[in-house]
Amino acid sequence: MNEFFVAEPNCCESIGDLRFLLSRFGTHAGRYLVEYPKDWRSLLREKFQSPMEEKRFEYLLEEVKKLDNAAILVKPSLPWKPEFSWVDNALNLTRIQPPELDEIITSPLATKPGTVSFDDPKLFSNAGERIHTQPNEYVRVCKTLMIVSHELHFIDPYLNPCKKDYQVVLEEMLKVIAKGKCRRVIFWAKTSYVIGERRHSWEEVVRGWKDLLRSVGWPDDRCFQYNLVDDSWSDEIHARYLLSFKGAVRLDKGFQRQPRDRKVDVSPVDKSTHDDLWQIYHEGKHDMKIEHCFQHNQRLCRSP
Repeated sequence: MNEFFVAEPNCCESIGDLRFLLSRFGTHAGRYLVEYPKDWRSLLREKFQSPMEEKRFEYLLEEVKKLDNAAILVKPSLPWKPEFSWVDNALNLTRIQPPELDEIITSPLATKPGTVSFDDPKLFSNAGERIHTQPNEYVRVCKTLMIVSHELHFIDPYLNPCKKDYQVVLEEMLKVIAKGKCRRVIFWAKTSYVIGERRHSWEEVVRGWKDLLRSVGWPDDRCFQYNLVDDSWSDEIHARYLLSFKGAVRLDKGFQRQPRDRKVDVSPVDKSTHDDLWQIYHEGKHDMKIEHCFQHNQRLCRSP
């Protein structure tokens, strides 16, 4: 999850190869292609110089841009030494600590130790993995989605800011979100799993959120909203997700540290499932009853 690749500018022999390559990246795949070096697109364009190829090339890149799924990312700070070959420059990025890249893609005839071909089977597979339930691991697998998204939804029926195992994870994730592009964060949980007898009161939950937001220095120009719902006669909140317009990550046990640091499954969400989730949580196409709502910076938030 959240892996970063670079591709040699001449690794694809045709526009069809390039289309296939680019389709393997983005939030729905859980891996991202980094432009390297900074003039990577110009170098790539040189491969397709006939009028027809050039037109198809521009059309393909425009298609990728319209998808808005962060398939291609820019990291302008990556070092480049012109006296080295492209492959040697890229390999150097995998040797520094911590590594800047996870994989290097070359043409099928130019692979060498430390690189893979653009048609390697690992590009066909889902980028899901099992992670330790520590805060830094949740941040690692979700970081790109958190940074590039303008709106995020945390969906977890048990999500409770009064519980320490949630607090430690949410604190680290909110610190990252506060530094990114996100303007609205909405949390969704079930009333019956959070407040009530032998659980917590609504007043305790609100106080828990206020303390957490204060500890992360939540910006005054960002909306924060926490909804507790009754979903007994609608689509039940069961699976746990981090959701944005650009994609989603499924987290098997939600946003909490597990006892004895058990491992849990995390995986990117396919486009069809993502579209359904976005309609439910962003567009409001659901029958859930919002029974309690806490809003920080209320003037920036929607009415529940």
